[in-house]
Amino acid sequence: LYVWTLLLAFSLVMLTVYPNFIMPLFNKYEPLEDGELRTEINKLADSLNYPLKKLYLVDGSKRSSHSNAYLYGFWKDKRIVLFDTLIKNEKEPELECTTKEVVGILGHELGHWKMSHTVQGFVLQNLLSLAALKGFGNFVSSPDMYSSFGLKSQPVVIGLTLFFYIISPIGAVLGLALNSMTRKFEFEADAFAVKLGKSEELKSGLLKISIGNLASFNVDPLYHTFHNSHPTLVQRLRQIDVESANKKVE
Repeated sequence: LYVWTLLLAFSLVMLTVYPNFIMPLFNKYEPLEDGELRTEINKLADSLNYPLKKLYLVDGSKRSSHSNAYLYGFWKDKRIVLFDTLIKNEKEPELECTTKEVVGILGHELGHWKMSHTVQGFVLQNLLSLAALKGFGNFVSSPDMYSSFGLKSQPVVIGLTLFFYIISPIGAVLGLALNSMTRKFEFEADAFAVKLGKSEELKSGLLKISIGNLASFNVDPLYHTFHNSHPTLVQRLRQIDVESANKKVE
């Protein structure tokens, strides 16, 4: 329990330290300049009561053409970060997202915040860590567990090795469940953006990001089920169309 408490405290501290002090060591974060994009993002945040304090543009282009946008921050101190490649791509200008597309993508990201997906994932991960540490503690302190493997003593290193071998099948099942959960979260966040009236903008924005990030479009279904934490682009586009149709019916 003490180890878990220490890890939990470290995780909470790093949620603030990493984005505010470590990431700026490797990338340059600048306030997004005034203009249509900033105005529309602020409008979206205000409409959802998202306590946006700072809006940054990060120079992700200095390392790759990867595009993304994300949110972070505690309580009433929230920030939004846009990769510069999202709105400016000198090599492939056709992949630059328009203001409406960026807002549509942020509608998805704000859906995660509105439905507390990040908090749910954080709590679940820490509960699983607690269960794993508790199980390890019970395992290494049990003479019967060692004797069942033909060991007369209880070396901790051997106990740790055996414990990892035993829980690996459980880890595989939990990984499958967690991937399923995060894919569900992605669909829910897309549906949230659709309810905001951003379906077409989100679709075109996702398509540009996927092409720019060299995402796989034809993934083996079984591999995808076990290993991918996000739905494929095709799955997302189809589900967005379903959500849009349902919205029109309502």
